[in-house]
Amino acid sequence: MNYSFTPRRLMQSKEDIAIQHPLKRELSLIVPDDALFRLITRLVSLEKNQVKKNALALSLEDIQKVTIYLPFNYYSVNMSNLFEVFRYRSTIDLCQLLYNQWQDSYDNNDCNAFLKEMAERDENFIMILHKNNLSEAVSTELFGSDNIPLFFAILIKDTMNISLALEVKVKHWGIRDDSRLFKQIQFLFYTFCNRADYLMIPQSTLIDIVKKYGVTDLRILKLFLINYLQEFKLSELEECRELARYLETQTGKNRTDEFNKFFADVDASIVEKYVNWLNILLINDVFGYDERSLFWKQYKFLHIDRYWKSDSIVMEMKNYYVTEFLGKAMGPIYFYEKDVFNTKVRRWFLIYDNTELRSKLFNHQELCDGRETHMKPNGDEHYWCRKVHGILISKRMTEKIVD
Repeated sequence: MNYSFTPRRLMQSKEDIAIQHPLKRELSLIVPDDALFRLITRLVSLEKNQVKKNALALSLEDIQKVTIYLPFNYYSVNMSNLFEVFRYRSTIDLCQLLYNQWQDSYDNNDCNAFLKEMAERDENFIMILHKNNLSEAVSTELFGSDNIPLFFAILIKDTMNISLALEVKVKHWGIRDDSRLFKQIQFLFYTFCNRADYLMIPQSTLIDIVKKYGVTDLRILKLFLINYLQEFKLSELEECRELARYLETQTGKNRTDEFNKFFADVDASIVEKYVNWLNILLINDVFGYDERSLFWKQYKFLHIDRYWKSDSIVMEMKNYYVTEFLGKAMGPIYFYEKDVFNTKVRRWFLIYDNTELRSKLFNHQELCDGRETHMKPNGDEHYWCRKVHGILISKRMTEKIVD
């Protein structure tokens, strides 16, 4: 008798292996218990000339159990006799049951090889595949694929209407949205799908999926992030605050070793867009969506630091820094060349409180390369914005973000 008893799924929950019988009556839950073990081991121990007779003698309940067993092979037995049993008893209903169960154990290579053969020879199984919109050519490729969830994910992107939700799309091929296969398709699909597909899924659901990337493999998270950044404008990304906050916990903050390692092989334009996204959210946070937020988030910055003790913010550009005071009292804007700021000014932002820092900068204006207030003469709301913009552009400190 050729088998080894390895009940790998013995602890699997009943919910995972419960099925709805296609004959419209509820089938008993199939669990790897002693009765199933005896049935399977008896069938796999049969001589070849005994298989047909025993197959035809099986009760409906037992052949259903065999059908459900095929994709899982709980006991790691030689499956050849079980496949023969199914061939002799193949019906439309059993083939549908097999297709349904296969979706929860689609990575069993022996079963996939059997299904590939069935897709080429068994009329009942071919009819089920056609019913689920799978042609012979696609079925042969499907069951021979090394990565079935990826096969479906690509098929969905290439052939399905982008205005449909993913759950609707997979139903086109008879895939249950509570199946393991669907969950893995969903897991992979959002690493390379179109903008319209992202818009069809609630942000909370997308974030749950993205969190799975983070705990599974950061390479998968990177694929998602690159694709997501390419599919959306910054003005749209600005609304995705919770997603950005989670991503930053995984990529690390800009300029950290963790961040540099994560983006080591990523195109610079993608990294810049991600940094701009995080900077925009930080600007919104620190200025509270006021007029300064509307102004500063238009520009590119290499890095932004908030200093809590002095309640201030320092925005880094290529050769300059620009500083702002936070809080209702605001305060003037200072511009510094990098060397001057790093060697003589930065430490003040760390050691002084807001009032002390304002006084220190005011009394050492010889160090700055410009100072502007948020003046609005004659009620001109945009006066200071025009002046500061002129300084930024004329001295080539930075440039506006092109969205």
